[in-house]
Amino acid sequence: AATVLALYPTKALAHDQLERLVDLERSLGVALRPAVYDGDTPAAERTRIKEHARIVITNPHGLNLYLGWHEGWDRILANLAVVIVDETHAYTGALGGAVAWLLRRLDRLARARGARPVFVGASGTIANPAEHFSSLLGAPVELVNDDGSVQPERTLVVLDATRDPARTPLQHAALITRRLVRARRHVLTFSNSRSQAELLARIASDRAVRVEAYR
Repeated sequence: AATVLALYPTKALAHDQLERLVDLERSLGVALRPAVYDGDTPAAERTRIKEHARIVITNPHGLNLYLGWHEGWDRILANLAVVIVDETHAYTGALGGAVAWLLRRLDRLARARGARPVFVGASGTIANPAEHFSSLLGAPVELVNDDGSVQPERTLVVLDATRDPARTPLQHAALITRRLVRARRHVLTFSNSRSQAELLARIASDRAVRVEAYR
């Protein structure tokens, strides 16, 4: 009967994760009944989600509104086992303060119904994830940063583009990109803006090499 609440900052992320959870449900053969509950969810669907869904995906802004009628969420709150907060680095400043109080409120409502949810924060772009998530929760957290994915051998090269004033840094990047493509390497080159990406692609391309801008 355990339930899960997954919080994502954007609707696009939420629906992207829903597709993966539906695939997971199919492969496991377990009735997880994952569903997105947000402002676009039809009224009839909302009732079904609150009565049957095991994994509910929403966003902090929406959850703050829905908890105003928390009696209708009794089943989910009473069985709440895990709360997932994705993209935790997005919650800073005034927004971070609001989310911090929301997580405390959610925990209090779940505990009042006998649940003891585990809060899991995820972020791939922050230097102090444990400290940041701990401040959001108001409680100590355990950092999990072991990466078990396959990692190829890496060579890191730092180029000082200022040593050759005849070329701009962007021209250097384009030249390196072209040479790597000619050497039949798969290349991803990042720039600071869309216009720079398109310019870099044009400079890196010639009759033998075609580089495309992707955005």
